[in-house]
Amino acid sequence: MSYTFGPYAAPGELASDFVSSNSVVAISRGNLCRVTRDGNGNQWYKFDSDIKFRDITNFDRKFFTVNLYGSISERDENTFSLEEIRSPLDQTPSEYERYFVESRGHLYLVVRDFSICGDEVYYYRKIDGFVKETGDDPVPMKFRVYKRIPCSGDQQNKYDWVEVTDLGDQVFFVSSDCSFSFSTQDSKGCHGNCIIYVDEITDVEHLENKERHEEDDDNNELWHLKNGKVGLFNLADQSSGSLALFPEYLAMFWPPPTWLMGDQASSSS
Repeated sequence: MSYTFGPYAAPGELASDFVSSNSVVAISRGNLCRVTRDGNGNQWYKFDSDIKFRDITNFDRKFFTVNLYGSISERDENTFSLEEIRSPLDQTPSEYERYFVESRGHLYLVVRDFSICGDEVYYYRKIDGFVKETGDDPVPMKFRVYKRIPCSGDQQNKYDWVEVTDLGDQVFFVSSDCSFSFSTQDSKGCHGNCIIYVDEITDVEHLENKERHEEDDDNNELWHLKNGKVGLFNLADQSSGSLALFPEYLAMFWPPPTWLMGDQASSSS
């Protein structure tokens, strides 16, 4: 879910009792913030400005956050107190893109693994995003998916995150604006166990020259669907390609939703 607060476009989550608490937790420029609304407008309170966060969700009446290096935190949605901190799931904590997805009553974490790209892709703190070196070659794609499950036996943590490679008939959609899952049972020609993603990596040459991508100037959702900004990753065989190569899946996004636009600040859910 994504909301626009004042001059910032920030992914945020409402508390379950939002009507009474009138409080939101959001990520603004990588910072985790609590936002409250009163007679004077929106009031922002930072939790920790030294840690860069990638995603946030409200699940099981708790706020879950994941930072740039993969540490997952659970906070009570009323008191905002930390209840559990999970160390990074990667063997070597790295700067990867990460998304929470809820599917059939379970919480998942989708990780875009940039280790396959070598030094070609890296996190650029100034824009709170990932950039790639110049060149026309496509960036290699790799995703990993973790599922939150109860721990068995007497362990310190109540839940664990286990890597999964089969999503059944489910398709996960991930982007910095919103993430969700859907079933392909009633979709002719479509199969599950795949991830549809928005490729939000910025070209460093355009960044350094303070130029905009030609495709960004186009401001056309259909452009993003058919020209590589939106792709499909098959979790079974690790293959990927532009969504335009998969017409059955492409048809699901017609007419194109506004949140597929690359740089538009809009509300979505």
